[in-house]
Amino acid sequence: VAIGWQEVRDRIKTFGEYPDQCRLFFREKMKSQWVDPLFESVKFAGTFDEDNMDGVPAMVLEIYQGEGKDTLKQACSIMMSVVYFFSFIGIAFRYFKKKPIMEDIPLIVFVGGFLFSIIWEAKARYVFPYFVLLHLYAAYGLTDLTEVVKVRVLKFAGKRVE
Repeated sequence: VAIGWQEVRDRIKTFGEYPDQCRLFFREKMKSQWVDPLFESVKFAGTFDEDNMDGVPAMVLEIYQGEGKDTLKQACSIMMSVVYFFSFIGIAFRYFKKKPIMEDIPLIVFVGGFLFSIIWEAKARYVFPYFVLLHLYAAYGLTDLTEVVKVRVLKFAGKRVE
C-alpha cells in the first residue's frame, strides 16, 4: 500500500512539474472513456472459435469480423453526439429553471461517476451506466428545446402563445 501511495505522490509531482503532460494525459483519458461510441463492447465481448462458427448469426459475424463494426460505430457515434448535445441543453434548462436539487439525483450520480472515472483507472465499458443516465437529460433537452422553438414559431406567425 505504501508503494502505491508513493507512486501517486510521484505522479502528482510530475504533473505539477509538467502541466502540459498532465493536460494531455487527462484529455486522452477522457476521450478513451467518454467518446468511444461502442464502450469497448465489441473489443471485450470475446472472440469466436474459427472452427466452430455454427449457429453464430451472420449479422454478429459481420460486426465482429467484417465491416459491420465500422457501420455500427458510426451509427453509435451519431447517437452519442445527439445524447451529449441534448443532455447539455437539458441540464442548462434545468439549471436556469432552478429545479430542486433532489430532482437531479441522476445528474449527481453522473457527475460523481465522471469524476471517479477521471481519477481512478477505468475503461469505457465502466462509464456506460453513467452515459445511460444522460438519456434522461437528453429527453429534457429535446422537450425544452422543442417548446422554445414552438413558442418562437407561434410568435413569429403572430399567433397567441399559451
